[in-house]
Amino acid sequence: MNTTDPVDLEALRGFTPGPWEVDSDGAGWYIEAIPERGHSLACISSPAWQDEPDTSVDEAEANAALIAAAPSMHAELTARRARDAEVAVLIA
Repeated sequence: MNTTDPVDLEALRGFTPGPWEVDSDGAGWYIEAIPERGHSLACISSPAWQDEPDTSVDEAEANAALIAAAPSMHAELTARRARDAEVAVLIA
């Protein structure tokens, strides 16, 4: 997918519902959907544990936050597209 291509919302159906949260244990950041069950969706290793890190700790933490925000961003994009479709009908 090219970053300038529109997001195909149909291709994103069926993901684990949010909210997703970020947790850290010092070794990395875990994106969790059901924290009480320890259900991690993704893990980003801390650059501090890598011999030759290619990202900073701040960048890794920001990446985890961005991933955790995915369900909210999906909902916002879906709502925005619905509003845009309504406006298109009104001005057509």
